[in-house]
Amino acid sequence: MDKKKFSGEKIAFHRDKLRLNRKEFIEKLNDLLGTKYGTQALYSWEKGVSIPPADIVPALAYLLEMNILELFGMEASDAEQVARHNEELTAEVEKLRKTVGAQEAEIQRLTGKVEASESFVDKLMGQLKGNKD
Repeated sequence: MDKKKFSGEKIAFHRDKLRLNRKEFIEKLNDLLGTKYGTQALYSWEKGVSIPPADIVPALAYLLEMNILELFGMEASDAEQVARHNEELTAEVEKLRKTVGAQEAEIQRLTGKVEASESFVDKLMGQLKGNKD
């Protein structure tokens, strides 16, 4: 089934479930977003002629009382699985950020030691040059 049509059918189904006609629904969407979409735009989304612009999809899903992933054809269980996977990835990214932070701190500590060692070597070299003269 065509994704545009599938999501359009979901838009129409959930709008009907909320007992809103196209005019009422598009007014709510425009109020929420501060936009000026017409009922013709909603009609074309519902019939699969076009898809809503990406920047309004979160508001559209919110008004339809559904998950964005469900709007585009995923079942609730699939959407939940994606959400769990997203949480796992977010936790992994946070763990990696902490590791990187610890490594950056270690680099700073080692850089300080290298600088101190260079300073010490420079003093020794200066002393050795002074003794040779």
